[in-house]
Amino acid sequence: MTTTTRLKQFMNKTDGADDILLQNIINSLSKRAMFELLQRGVKTIARIEYRDMGINQRSYFMSACPIDTTKTLKVYYNNDSPRDWSNPAAEIDPIYIICDPERADRGEILVDTRMALIPAPDCMKFTYTAGMAIDSPGFIANYPDLAMAVDMQAAFVFQRRLEQGIASQIIAGASVSFNRAVQWLPDVLDHFAVYRRASTEGL
Repeated sequence: MTTTTRLKQFMNKTDGADDILLQNIINSLSKRAMFELLQRGVKTIARIEYRDMGINQRSYFMSACPIDTTKTLKVYYNNDSPRDWSNPAAEIDPIYIICDPERADRGEILVDTRMALIPAPDCMKFTYTAGMAIDSPGFIANYPDLAMAVDMQAAFVFQRRLEQGIASQIIAGASVSFNRAVQWLPDVLDHFAVYRRASTEGL
């Protein structure tokens, strides 16, 4: 979600002594942000996911968004035991699949319920391409506010790194208690809240 070069500029740091540590902090925070704050896959890649079908269910939320509707999007239904997804009959005709720009942005695929489908666990298969960017430069270009938020959090974690895991410390003859491990900064939470996925289905 950011780079060591950006982070060092943000911190006004010129030497490379801590480059590996800074990269590890970036990697850790990016992963945490993906699961905890965005609740969606970030990297734009081709994906395969399976979903249960509920009674009268039409809407399915994928684990990543936005969905790239210029790429192949296919939906399959199979209630056989065992499942045979290679059967051409399992593919649902695209005319029954709705993924307009608004739905694609939030990772939603609509399957027309006029088809006679019997609800069952893991009977729906989705193949699609989705994500926020294909790489770090793309993410920074598309979401500069999130990249800056990660820089802020990473700098804070780096500065607090010596205090991690320490419950208290004697300073000038007095015992000073520390808070729990570093949490997300309020400003960082505000930035990410705007992009949080609408549904937690599929996570």
